[in-house]
This record gives sequence, structure tokens and C-alpha cells, in this order.
Amino acid sequence: MVEMLRDSTVAELRTMRRTRLLKDGRIVLHRGWSLIDCTIRDTSDTGARVSVNLQCELPQNFDLLYVSEEKLVPCEVRWRRGDRLGVRFSGPFRKAPPYRL
Repeated sequence: MVEMLRDSTVAELRTMRRTRLLKDGRIVLHRGWSLIDCTIRDTSDTGARVSVNLQCELPQNFDLLYVSEEKLVPCEVRWRRGDRLGVRFSGPFRKAPPYRL
């Protein structure tokens, strides 16, 4: 189960400094059969902060697609608060296959 943490607690747990950005993303489920629109708000070498629809049910693990860069990275949800979630990259970035975006 994903823990609900306060901003100060999350910042204390973070090991890498994040860079703010605003990029279109997709959460990729079921090996590409399901794509959920999201916004990548900031990123670091180890994870990212993502905005997604509030009603969206997500599994603990999924792939995150950086749309403009055509990069895909496996992620694990570390926290969720409202429409925001923090993910930890659980593997290397790779070239994304041709999804219908």
C-alpha cells in the first residue's frame, strides 16, 4: 500500500535533487495495452513526481513514458497524495516502442 506523506517528510526521504520540468507523459500498463495521460512535474536520476487524474487506479509498478523523448522507464510508486505521485525508477531508461499516442 502506498503511504501518504507530507511534503517535508517526502523531501527528507529524497536522496537526489530533483529538476523541475513540465512534460507530457503516459503511464503504460499491461505491456502497452493501456496508456494513461500524465504530466511529469520534476525528475531526478532516481525518480520523478507525476500528476495524474484523481480517479485513476494505478498498480504499484508500471512503465513511465516520456512522450517527447520517446523514452520508457520502469517505476515503483513510493507515495501518492491527491493527483500527485512520487515514483522511483526501478530500472534503466530504454527506447519506447511505437505506441499510438
